[in-house]
Amino acid sequence: MSRPVARLLAFGALAAGAACVEIATGPNGVVAITLPRVPKAIILGDTLRDSSGTAIRLQPIGYGENGAPVSDLAFRFASVPISRDTIAAKPIALLVDTATGLVRADSTWRDDSGRVAITLGDRLQILDTFVVVPRPTRLTRPIASGDSVVRPDTSTLFYDCRNVGTALERDVLPDTIVRVYRRAAYGTVTPLAARVLTGDSAGTTIPVRRYLVEYTIDSIGGHASLKIPTTTLPNGATRAVIGLIAHGATATATPDGPIRFDTTDATGSTSPRLRIFPTALTNLLPATTDTLVKVFMHALVRTSPTRTVVDTLRSVVTLRRFVLNPADATPLSCPAP
Repeated sequence: MSRPVARLLAFGALAAGAACVEIATGPNGVVAITLPRVPKAIILGDTLRDSSGTAIRLQPIGYGENGAPVSDLAFRFASVPISRDTIAAKPIALLVDTATGLVRADSTWRDDSGRVAITLGDRLQILDTFVVVPRPTRLTRPIASGDSVVRPDTSTLFYDCRNVGTALERDVLPDTIVRVYRRAAYGTVTPLAARVLTGDSAGTTIPVRRYLVEYTIDSIGGHASLKIPTTTLPNGATRAVIGLIAHGATATATPDGPIRFDTTDATGSTSPRLRIFPTALTNLLPATTDTLVKVFMHALVRTSPTRTVVDTLRSVVTLRRFVLNPADATPLSCPAP
């Protein structure tokens, strides 16, 4: 394999949200095709929609050997069974327009998965899997959500302005600190758990899996005009001093920002993090005072550009800096801003 093709394969592996990529030479010299990431849940009887709730069609991209996109390609789309065993295969849950890539969930098929095949010529193909879900009707706080800590509408995140000791356990802190620490988190992140549900005619609640929940920071310190300061990390990356990050993501892979989408798990739950960079917070919280700042946020679920689930979760996280050193309860000196 030539080096340009090898580089292209590496690029395609990062860019595609598809489960399977077959490499060959197709029309117009295309050697690889990818599908940009799209939401993986489709509401029963509805079409595939993006994070804003707008109906979209699949738009694969073909690349030549030099890694450049190739235009005017005649992709074909088809719905295929999840199982290769035709005897065990379930009915196909997705209806796909073979020419345009518009994907619709069969209104007669219940919560299940479907697979779409995207082909170019007779040698290039990618497969992607989607789930058919009931229409979300509720957004609530989960009783439990994986490793996340369920928090009420209002919580406090204590932090060390030197950005050290985030893993300290409560029982090793001096009594003076413990009294302040009680019922609060200590570190640089705090979860914002939510759960997406629907209900049937019998009143039973059903979790909605693999659906996007939108989290937004509305204001910091009560200021409606949101302008979050940034900081430069040791690796040279620029990050928001206060931002949201998807559950399980890293700062490198998913930069923090005031808006973040997170996908529900099998229980309908999701738990992105509010993250802070303590050494940079001195600009917001002067080192000479015990000033605290409140971060106001909300979470919602969209089913179309103009429709959202009735429930909107609103949260307030109070950021508060330790004025005593968590290690020995002596006065704490913060670095200069």
